Amino acid sequence: MAPSWREGQELPLPFEKTWCPEFSSLRKFNERTLAEVEKNIGANLADLGTIFIVSGNDDSPLEVEVLEDFCRGTSLEDVKVGRGGAGTQRVVWLDERNGAEDLEGSGDARQHENPLTATGLFRALKKSRFEHKGLPDAARRLIYITDPDPACIHALIATISSYQARVLRNAIYQYLKSQTSIVVKITSTGFLAFQLDLHIPFFILRKAASPGHSEGEVNKKPRRLWIDVSFLKLEKLGLQPQKPLEVWGIQEAQISCVVAGSDHCRWVGYGFVDAEIDGVLAESSDEDLLQDQIADSKLEANFPIWRPRDYWIVIFEIRIGYVRSQWDYLIDKLEAGVNQYIEEHPSVLSHRLGRKRAAEMKESFDWALKTINLLSRLSSVLCDTVEAWKSFESPEEDLGYFRDISPNAHRSLCTIKLIFRQLQSNHRRLSLLKDCCSKFSSALELHLNLEAKEAAIENGATSEFVVAILYPTALAAAIFSMQPGAIPCDLTPRSFALAVFILIAVVYAIRFISRHVQPRWPLQQNPIALWLKTKKVDEDVDKVSVNRLGGTLSLPMGINLDRVVDEERSESISNGDRACGTRAICGPSVTRLEP
Repeated sequence: MAPSWREGQELPLPFEKTWCPEFSSLRKFNERTLAEVEKNIGANLADLGTIFIVSGNDDSPLEVEVLEDFCRGTSLEDVKVGRGGAGTQRVVWLDERNGAEDLEGSGDARQHENPLTATGLFRALKKSRFEHKGLPDAARRLIYITDPDPACIHALIATISSYQARVLRNAIYQYLKSQTSIVVKITSTGFLAFQLDLHIPFFILRKAASPGHSEGEVNKKPRRLWIDVSFLKLEKLGLQPQKPLEVWGIQEAQISCVVAGSDHCRWVGYGFVDAEIDGVLAESSDEDLLQDQIADSKLEANFPIWRPRDYWIVIFEIRIGYVRSQWDYLIDKLEAGVNQYIEEHPSVLSHRLGRKRAAEMKESFDWALKTINLLSRLSSVLCDTVEAWKSFESPEEDLGYFRDISPNAHRSLCTIKLIFRQLQSNHRRLSLLKDCCSKFSSALELHLNLEAKEAAIENGATSEFVVAILYPTALAAAIFSMQPGAIPCDLTPRSFALAVFILIAVVYAIRFISRHVQPRWPLQQNPIALWLKTKKVDEDVDKVSVNRLGGTLSLPMGINLDRVVDEERSESISNGDRACGTRAICGPSVTRLEP
């Protein structure tokens, strides 16, 4: 019998994805934070591992390990008392408000002195989310953090609702590890909840000092890849001039936005963004702080989007548009830099060979390898993003959860599809650029091989002259410089020339033997060995014939005639020769000796 909530509804296909009807109505439940769990059980949640164990969310050791490693050297106690950066660095924007039943209007918002520190975030989130005596409910909660540090992570995890602990842990993990994800997750067991994931890694081309990270120090921001591309000579493209100690580089960046909740009224939006993307939050004006920071200040916070799917789609459109613009700029400059380099080095591919160009060709070959490796890394990241979208929009995939979204959200979805077509085009441009560099590298490799072959020929000719002419002449001169009595000939120019000629002939004879005779010597060993064995057998047969008058057959000690002949035959057959006729010769003689 179908459940009551299924009555009157059409059952979906086995793999068809539809938004659960339960999410469209208010679902009240007892929500407890981990801080309250700590107070009730008297546990000391000083480390993240213990926090996840207490919350029953220790099912992913890898994610817990990554978070513990990033937060090493800090503790929740530092956050509570505001010690160090936890009480000074303002990197958090928080918006909490309760909406009307019709999900319209601005709602009742809790007031916060944005931007907040990690300590300020902890104190704000520690307050009851619902049914607080002096504050409106925080049914819709938005948390935005630039460059989340260990203090912010401690503040979030210690105050998170127990049923969202797994969501937050996974969101922080994917942000720290620069993962790609565009998926919708709905729990299949336990408490029914939804999770909308948007994790987009990409690269930013910018001019800056090469960042460094010292192992062992406390992390102040996520570790991101920095690629020095000074070898591309981008400054020649007329870009902005470089300052001292600044170089052109490619900075890895990450945008993570996760919307998770229990229904269309009660949900939380998390936004984790690198400061290289949105800038330093503490430097924002009061007017900027009135804007939704997760939406890159493109939405007013006092005119919120209440429905979680609509909000996530709009954030998706805004953020993927920025990502596309960065890919456009990066790929355009890479194309210009690569084409410029190849045009400035046409001589390395000319047919004129010479040793003076070897250093230039090797430098160009190293440049080609560096460029190919760079393009491969970029192409891999962009490919993952494009493939994640293809999976999202495939039939019977997560796009099915958005069939009944608002018209505005539907328009945003169409815009997102168009942007990903442009990203696919960018991916093809990267592939073509990589192919161009590969062909350039192959041509360089061919020319380097030709250079090496010509150098080997030149060295061979020089070596031939030295060994065949100069060495015999020097040896003859050394011989003729000895005392006259030690040389059995007259020291005349004719005898000197004759000695030189003889020594040259000896050199060429030795070279002929080493080149032509010595390699064939192993091939001659088997026939010679066979001939020696045959001769030995013939001598033994002759000895047997001598003992014939005695009427007895005496074979030499240790000689087995059949075995010797069989060995001869097997060896000769294996070497491709005809079998020896030893048995035909020896057999009858042995038979006639029998009495």
